[in-house]
Amino acid sequence: IIFEGKKVILRKVDLEGVSFSRDVIMDIISLKVNKPYDKTMLESSIESLTRFYNALGYLNMSAKDVVEEFDEKGGMNVRFVIDEGIQTRIKEIMISGNKGISEDEIRKAADIYIEAAYNLIDIGDARYRVISLYRRHGYVDAVVDVESRVSGGNALLDLRITENEPSVVGKVILRGNYKTKPKIIKREFGIQEGDPYDFEKLLKIKQRLYKLGIFNEVSIDPYDTGTNAGGSLVKDVIVTLKEGKPGSVEVGVGYGEYEEFRTSADIRYSNLGGYNREVGLKAEYSSVEERYVFHFMEPWLFNRSDLTFNMFLMQEAARKVNIDTNDVLYMIDRRSFLFDIEKEITSRLKANLSYEYAFIDTKDVVPGIILTKEDTGTLGIGSVSTSMFYDTRDNPFNPESGSINGIVLKVASNAFLSETEYFKGTLQSSWYFRLMKKVVFAASIKGGAAYAFGGAKELPLIERFFLGGRTTVRGYSHDTLGPKGGNNDPTGGNAFALVNAEFRFDVGKGFGLVTFVDGGNV
Repeated sequence: IIFEGKKVILRKVDLEGVSFSRDVIMDIISLKVNKPYDKTMLESSIESLTRFYNALGYLNMSAKDVVEEFDEKGGMNVRFVIDEGIQTRIKEIMISGNKGISEDEIRKAADIYIEAAYNLIDIGDARYRVISLYRRHGYVDAVVDVESRVSGGNALLDLRITENEPSVVGKVILRGNYKTKPKIIKREFGIQEGDPYDFEKLLKIKQRLYKLGIFNEVSIDPYDTGTNAGGSLVKDVIVTLKEGKPGSVEVGVGYGEYEEFRTSADIRYSNLGGYNREVGLKAEYSSVEERYVFHFMEPWLFNRSDLTFNMFLMQEAARKVNIDTNDVLYMIDRRSFLFDIEKEITSRLKANLSYEYAFIDTKDVVPGIILTKEDTGTLGIGSVSTSMFYDTRDNPFNPESGSINGIVLKVASNAFLSETEYFKGTLQSSWYFRLMKKVVFAASIKGGAAYAFGGAKELPLIERFFLGGRTTVRGYSHDTLGPKGGNNDPTGGNAFALVNAEFRFDVGKGFGLVTFVDGGNV
């Protein structure tokens, strides 16, 4: 037989002898006011307080007393009586045994200073940072010991360093690259024979080799080969690789309100000739569009890691329809080629410069949306575009934090062999915030403007802005938002603004829900 008795609720926690704010202490202890009282949490609360005080240099802190009292309503009041003691601070930091690295550089790496609170965790971190400094300089066998002498509220630290002999890089030996050319691998290294043997650099090299996308496994191991004339240990670098399959095929099937059933197939080869060059062919088909794209990519243009070259050859046949009546508004046959150079300015900032020439045949255009003679017939457009994007997203495919911000400028001109002339610019900024474990808030703002110059009076139909549909303003049918011509058919415009905000809910097993608000106009 079990007699539960009355449930006891913790009503109040009093703190005596504490110099810190009550909110700070209450966040540290396990006991929570207005929650069921668990006596076993007293001990864990005292342990948490002790760790907190010790981390701030209060080495002799103690809980002198813990008093439990029931109030008149049967609730529990707990009172902690704390003796903080004196705070111990670092008064002197001594460094000995260093020959290959200056004392100033060691102190800067240690990042611990006079008058800092004496904290064993911080001291341990400082020791690790000094060891990392030595390893970056090739002292892979360096030993750093820290001796502490504490007296009263004063602490003296003595960093005793045993450097041992430095190690340098010997030969780089590659294994397992049956298809990939050695120069493609070695250009990712950035180290030469005789450089300090740096574990951190080698780890970054390993990451870069994985990032190429042509290796399934990468291991980098040292091999001792003796000493050189200067007395340094020589370590050869053995790189063992397992190449992945360079070819891939992706097939997709879907359904959309505007396109109805749609399919796609993407064939790629990612290590052409063993030079990590990529070629691909993509085909897309739906009830309103048929599109083929050939793609070539050179990742190191002019043998520079920060320049990537892309070439596209495209053919597209599309028809724009009124989604309500299914009437054809106009049809387009487009053949184009595009050359693009991308520069990686930083890991987050990228810029592009591209040239495109397109042959466009626009036909069967309903009279109500014709604004200029270029809206029908064959038109050649030559244009140069430049863009810049700053991307801090944690995941480009399913972001939960960060942002992407960019600008794109495009000029079509007779100087680029174009039969029409115009300027076009767009801006965008998208932000992502994780509100809780499976909820993300996303917000985006986009805008653009364009105008014709030279002999052209209006933008050609295929270069005007349109909004409406699942990728822009989801409350409107495809491309129906904005100016209308005869029969209320959309003509597109020369400026637009678009705002999107949505909550994304992860419901598990690859499924999600989205609630959204969209707004915009053309």
